[in-house]
Amino acid sequence: MADWAWDPPEKWIHTTEQVPVKQAKPSVALQLSARDSNFLIMKPTLESIASAKAELAEEIRRLDQQEQELRKEQTDDAFAQTMSILHLFASSFDAKQKSEIAALVAAGTRPAKKAARAVSEAPPKYWLPHTGETWSGRGRPPRSFAAWEGTVSHREWKAKHPKQKYPKFPG
Repeated sequence: MADWAWDPPEKWIHTTEQVPVKQAKPSVALQLSARDSNFLIMKPTLESIASAKAELAEEIRRLDQQEQELRKEQTDDAFAQTMSILHLFASSFDAKQKSEIAALVAAGTRPAKKAARAVSEAPPKYWLPHTGETWSGRGRPPRSFAAWEGTVSHREWKAKHPKQKYPKFPG
């Protein structure tokens, strides 16, 4: 069974041996527990884990900074190469090639987003006189309109208004 021991220079060492009691150096960062009377098993504490996490966070920050610097260098080099090529061949490009280059350059800058259009409620187009319920005519008809189609009052109204599906909203 493998055990993890804490090395004083703040590095984890993987060991398959148990550390003898006489050789173990207790430290603030480690909690020592006895497996048997002759050996100690060193376990990480919350403080040691927190310090290791802080070191990793600092390393990530340093790497992110290096990445940004390298990207800046590469971007500058790519820009210089692109400009030199454009200066050499700009007079040789035809109109289509120039428009493609312009489109690529414009694609790098995103246009400002348009404000979202406010969805307005549509005015009612149909209504049921006996309930006063209305419908704009958009989407599926409400259940009350579908239910009204099977009633006697619908048949009577339909006999008087054969070309209309539902009664028009008065207004």
